[in-house]
Amino acid sequence: MLRTLIVAFLLILNSCKSDDNNKILKVGISADYPPFDMMIEGEVTGIDADVAKLIANELGYKLKIIEMDFASLIPAINSGIIDFAISNISKTDERAKIVDFTIPYYEAKSAFIYNKNLKISNLTDAKKLIIGVQTGTVFESSLLTKGFTKIKSLSRIPMLLEELKSNRINILFLDRVQAESILKNNPQFTLYEVTEIISGQAVIALPKNSSLTKDFNQVIDKYQKNGELNKITQKWFKFNFEDSKLFLGIFNVKHIEFIAKGIPLTIAYAILSTLIGLIIGLVITALANLNKICNFFIKSYVSILRGTPLILQLSLIYFALQKILGIQISIFTAGVIAFSINSSAYISEHLRAGINAIDKGQLEACKALGMTKFMSLRLVIIPQAFVNIIPSLINEMINMIKESSIISVLGALDIMRRAQLISSETYDYLTPLIIAGCYYYILVTTLNFILSIAEKKLKNRI
Repeated sequence: MLRTLIVAFLLILNSCKSDDNNKILKVGISADYPPFDMMIEGEVTGIDADVAKLIANELGYKLKIIEMDFASLIPAINSGIIDFAISNISKTDERAKIVDFTIPYYEAKSAFIYNKNLKISNLTDAKKLIIGVQTGTVFESSLLTKGFTKIKSLSRIPMLLEELKSNRINILFLDRVQAESILKNNPQFTLYEVTEIISGQAVIALPKNSSLTKDFNQVIDKYQKNGELNKITQKWFKFNFEDSKLFLGIFNVKHIEFIAKGIPLTIAYAILSTLIGLIIGLVITALANLNKICNFFIKSYVSILRGTPLILQLSLIYFALQKILGIQISIFTAGVIAFSINSSAYISEHLRAGINAIDKGQLEACKALGMTKFMSLRLVIIPQAFVNIIPSLINEMINMIKESSIISVLGALDIMRRAQLISSETYDYLTPLIIAGCYYYILVTTLNFILSIAEKKLKNRI
């Protein structure tokens, strides 16, 4: 076990190594908006990725692409996790208060898509219906500004498309290019170009008062004039998704393999977080039993962790550590830390229950032998309690396999994130989730089998 913990510690340290910031530019992209942003064969591609590479090469930088959820891009810039973000972002007054924007590199148009049975000829017709829009986008803020009240916002376009198909929303509001790509595979819908609400301009977001903003503008202006940016957009507008190795046939083998590659990461989070959480849990359980003061602080620690959402704890560790303390950590490290701390709170409660199940006479016997309370806990009580909670530890690992899926919000390519990326490419939200669900079920069933074996062995020992 000690060897495992040492290896785990070294892996975490290795993941914390920082890049040479003088040579590398880190860009945030949400790869769920084809043809601007998408994931093909594990690589972020599309218009925005090509534009980012063009700018980095022109300025003499190497480019590192960090894939993450769209709503996390601006916070990641302000936290110093990325140097800039390019993901078909539109400039708004609210965003301009906290980040810098470049000149536009693409002029976008917006559109409604809706069932052909509906009759929409103007905005007055649309205001009577439920409109779906992606959370955190300029499309959402524009609807609110124009007085639309029946709005349903979700984080991903494939989710909204499923809502449209099931009639839970009547209209989907998004970029026209993306709308046209959806219509190719959904002939039951039609398109209405919207010029009255927004005609967007795609820009690049950088930290406030960044020294790079002027350089970026010069590069964008140069390649707009020589036509290079137009070549990039035309290349991806003509891209045939069916020729892509990632394109979905129902339960396509390529997709099954792509999602399966997230299994090792999911298992790593579960094992490392449970082991490190166990160590922390052992320490805080021992401290809680020393005196009333320690017990008060440990109870508060456990109460806070059990009383707040895990996704909140993860976000604070990933974004706040960089912004407040200047500590830059990888997504993997942030996940392990957040999951371990959260797990320790629950494991400590399992240990407390295990300690309470042990005859108090043993503690009194230790005291009679001249052992201190800490020695009694370390050598006699906790080892027995640990044996009693082994089934609970396996259950905790099972829970962590499922709960670790929230790391997908930050862009870690676990099982869930890979399923989301496929759904973004194909606009099929259901099939990738079924594939991901099968993998989660296999992992959980395997651990449940291990749990039954462990329980049998424990019963035989008793």
